[in-house]
Amino acid sequence: MITCPRVVFHSRTFSRVGISLSFVLLLLLPTVLRAQDVSLMTNGPVSMVPAPPIYNGQYVLLQSDFGFFWLDTEALLPGHVQALSKCGPWPPADSNLYVVGDCNAISNISSSGNLVLARNLSGNCGGIKRGCNGPRDDGHTYILFTLGSWTYLNGEQHDIPDSTQTTDLQGRTWAIHPDPLFTDGRHFIFHTDGNPTAPPAARASATNQSAAGRADKTNYFGDAWSLQDISVSVAPITQVQWDFRYDGTFVPDRTAGKGDTINPAFFPCDSSGNIGTGVGCFGSVVAGSYSFALKATNQYGTTQYTSPAMSVAIPQIRIVGFSGGALNVLTGGNADASATDGNPAAFNWIFNPGAVARGPAAVVAVPPGATSFSLVVPYAGYSASVSGSVSQVDLVPAFTVSPSPVIVGATLTLTNQMQKGPAATLNSVDYAIDGGSFSPLVTCPASFCNVLGTAAITAPPAPAGNHTVGVRYNFNGSGGAQSLTTSDPFATIVFTPNPIPIITLDSSGATLACAGFGTCNLQTGTTYYLFDFETLPGGVTHPGTQWTYNASPIGTSPGAGPVAWTPASPCSSGCTLQVTVGGVSSSMPITISGSGPPTGLSFYTVTPCRLFDTRNPAGPLAGPALVAGANRTLTAAGQCGIPATARALSLNVTVTQPGAAGDLRFFPGGSAVPLVSSINYRAGQSRANSAVAVLGAAGDLTVLCDQGAGTVQLILDVNGYFQ
Repeated sequence: MITCPRVVFHSRTFSRVGISLSFVLLLLLPTVLRAQDVSLMTNGPVSMVPAPPIYNGQYVLLQSDFGFFWLDTEALLPGHVQALSKCGPWPPADSNLYVVGDCNAISNISSSGNLVLARNLSGNCGGIKRGCNGPRDDGHTYILFTLGSWTYLNGEQHDIPDSTQTTDLQGRTWAIHPDPLFTDGRHFIFHTDGNPTAPPAARASATNQSAAGRADKTNYFGDAWSLQDISVSVAPITQVQWDFRYDGTFVPDRTAGKGDTINPAFFPCDSSGNIGTGVGCFGSVVAGSYSFALKATNQYGTTQYTSPAMSVAIPQIRIVGFSGGALNVLTGGNADASATDGNPAAFNWIFNPGAVARGPAAVVAVPPGATSFSLVVPYAGYSASVSGSVSQVDLVPAFTVSPSPVIVGATLTLTNQMQKGPAATLNSVDYAIDGGSFSPLVTCPASFCNVLGTAAITAPPAPAGNHTVGVRYNFNGSGGAQSLTTSDPFATIVFTPNPIPIITLDSSGATLACAGFGTCNLQTGTTYYLFDFETLPGGVTHPGTQWTYNASPIGTSPGAGPVAWTPASPCSSGCTLQVTVGGVSSSMPITISGSGPPTGLSFYTVTPCRLFDTRNPAGPLAGPALVAGANRTLTAAGQCGIPATARALSLNVTVTQPGAAGDLRFFPGGSAVPLVSSINYRAGQSRANSAVAVLGAAGDLTVLCDQGAGTVQLILDVNGYFQ
């Protein structure tokens, strides 16, 4: 009945005196007088019904297909009541009444006094069972619940009048809509525009349309954005003002009306620039983080929205075969700058001698006899340029290096991307790290001697840093024996594995049998699948696992798993599974029984429940957003059906609106910060990931926001626990 009711402000175990005191304090907060959102997750798919809200005291109710959403507008505590239900994926009926036959919805709802009524007037919904598979119990036309406690009044059937209240006790009106981050029919947001006499709630949206259309999602100078005012207010908004490069002091660059949209908008933009064309926007092009701000005004005042800081990079010209100031192209071939960063407007090539112009395409034919070139790439409000010599050759050296970043001392893969003319014969290839001496890579014939062929080298040891690998191609061409060199950058990181052993009953890892937070109890004759559940930093390839049982090898996997294992004989004590990743081992005590159900630490499911949501108003399990570099600790025990004996949680972790690239790290309350993250993200990106998070002794969980600046919104949904 009460689906995840503890996601904002208060637990339902608070006394009435406590809630009343909180209400007094809340009235003093200006946010209560403005627009607010309160999120809700139901325990099954629910459909909204286009019916007006009902206000009764501090509560607002909105009809769903088989029940109603409710919100305590004082405590900002949401929930959902399923008055009737169907057997299947829908939420269980809080009345224990299940319809039989082709029934699509209840008729309507009413509330007055201390009652809420769900009317079931359709003849298609008259057939009812008590319990999903229970006996028939027809004739339930009026289904009554107690307002506030949401208790089903079994045996009481009568009609009630409608409430005459038209707003909540603070004069606000509420609506509900699906949470746009989810598509499962279980996530919703209550929204109010606020008090009629309050200032607006200033809001704005920003979308990098250039980045949306390319694989590289980096924000560059010259990218085309769409900026839109989405401020909300009960009273009419009389004007909005923009500051397109906000530095802490608001300087209005544009004044417009409600809903103002700038598309395209070349962000960030100096006050002297033209946001719509980019001209004059980038007086100083310095890579960094930038924000914009918007002010919204109505007759009752003005409020300001400041965007999260968004990283913006300088676009680089990238030409195939250009290295060290020299452009190598096949004789009679093309110059190719199609890999250039960002949102270029054109490519203006000049080849000498003769000042031969080419363009505006990225790929152009190189004139015969050309010995030098220049290239100017204009962007909106900015341009980049490069120049160098031209060598028309029988082979153009080119390759890629991956992964980057790579763990120090781990394997790097080089992939040959050369262009080779008919007169060239590749003999061998050498490589060098950071400008050092060249060492042999391959002697042809070998895989790397072919286009898209590969070869492996070892990344430098610690410390982590930025590096360059140079590759020298040794070949015979029309001019005899020749060597040409090109280079690519890569980065190394220090990564210390932190293996988390997980045992599942299926090779996909979907059905958990046990996790490595205590003694796991297994059975002989059952095939288990062993995984390392740790989350690796972005760009890091899992180095593989090695598993042993009582020091005897079980098997290995090239990545996180699985390794299949079937225990052959019982073991009552002193038995251990061990996983080793990158030289770091983690042990799991186990017992093996000959028959019977497992005992000890096991996984228990709970109805999926919203545990934590920083988008909600400030509270212990709610806002504000996580701040870069800061820890936030929450107590999970006692919430969402999680007992005090729980040792770890199975979570779905969602981040949205990050002001900068970063990651989140979860660890038990009072423990050291781990080296690995549970989720990684880019600036402005919304992402979700599953995670197992270990709890502290007090049932508490700490999260570190590991990003350079700004904030990020975090949503935690729990679906099970280990104990």
